[in-house]
Amino acid sequence: DPEKYGQALLEIFKNHDVNFISLNGWAFLLPENVVEAYPDHIANVHPGPLDPGHPDFGGKGMFWLSLHQAVLNFVRNVKRPFDNTAVTIIKVAKNYDEGGMLIYTEVPILPEDTAETLQERVKEAERKQNIDFWNKVEELGKFPPVIQRENRLILPGEEQILEKAKADGIAMYPKG
Repeated sequence: DPEKYGQALLEIFKNHDVNFISLNGWAFLLPENVVEAYPDHIANVHPGPLDPGHPDFGGKGMFWLSLHQAVLNFVRNVKRPFDNTAVTIIKVAKNYDEGGMLIYTEVPILPEDTAETLQERVKEAERKQNIDFWNKVEELGKFPPVIQRENRLILPGEEQILEKAKADGIAMYPKG
């Protein structure tokens, strides 16, 4: 029962005076009662490029190797230069990967990349980004303002390429 699980988490957080929550490698939807209890205080690290409110590499099944494979599938099938993935930190919302984007760090995609090699470089960027982000939160006492991409990640007409890339990534790595 998600609500009971959330209540158990909230008790632990209360007992330890938790002010902020960082979801690193968290592949499950956080219970709604936890999200509601900590508005603007829960961040999720997503190891891929996001564009909240627009087509992107978020959503159910988009984590770990399945995500990196989806990015590579997209890059290899889109008809334009797309040579970076990203590590993204977003505010947690009730649905997967729909919160506002707080920071993202681009990671180059190399021609010889596999999901595994890309994941290793993303993990390195993620570690550094996490330290920088939480230092900034400590300095501000709150999350930095939500940012928007200057340009859409997925362009009109590329949605089908994206959906196939994601489906194929999940099929190849069903457990992430």
